[in-house]
Amino acid sequence: MEKITLNNAEIELFMPQKILYTKFIGDINEENYKEIWNKGVDLGVEHKVEKFLLDQSEIGKVSFTARGWVILKMLPRIKNELGKNISIGVISSKNMINKSGVSYLKSMFEKMGGLKITFYPDVETAKKEV
Repeated sequence: MEKITLNNAEIELFMPQKILYTKFIGDINEENYKEIWNKGVDLGVEHKVEKFLLDQSEIGKVSFTARGWVILKMLPRIKNELGKNISIGVISSKNMINKSGVSYLKSMFEKMGGLKITFYPDVETAKKEV
């Protein structure tokens, strides 16, 4: 699969590891954030991925409303269509506001979804370990 470029994101499938890589870029409005997640999960389901790698290193502002939507809509879909055994890796932003948003998502994915999330320093390390 070639890299898919969306507004504020790039999505790529790494095979044979079955890793869906999503890189979030810049300030992302709610509509674009939802599109990124919908496209990523659609591809994940289509290719039966076992691992999600979310690169937040270049992300800008994202509303808590948009992040909450991920918990309410995407988390149940991921659990129902891909199961609880998937791995989720995150390359975190250096921005403190974004770190708090990611921490919120992490805690909700773990509490409500039973999914384990691991943080990595960079993409190469994550691809080896996720």
